[in-house]
Amino acid sequence: MPFILRPEDEMKWLDSALTTEQIKELIKPFPEEKMTAYTISKNANNALTQRDYPEILKPVLYPELQEEENLLF
Repeated sequence: MPFILRPEDEMKWLDSALTTEQIKELIKPFPEEKMTAYTISKNANNALTQRDYPEILKPVLYPELQEEENLLF
């Protein structure tokens, strides 16, 4: 499970003097309403292809996923 920091906590997280209690205070669920999920290029997960270009993170609509969504809902 990834750990997502709020921007205002980033510098705190990097502080090497953090106590265990302070670390625990920073580790909390990130609000779901602040997250966005979408599909991206299949190349993003392919170590055999060039992945160092910004467009790889642009949303991609896959017809096969659209069909599955229609069946589920």
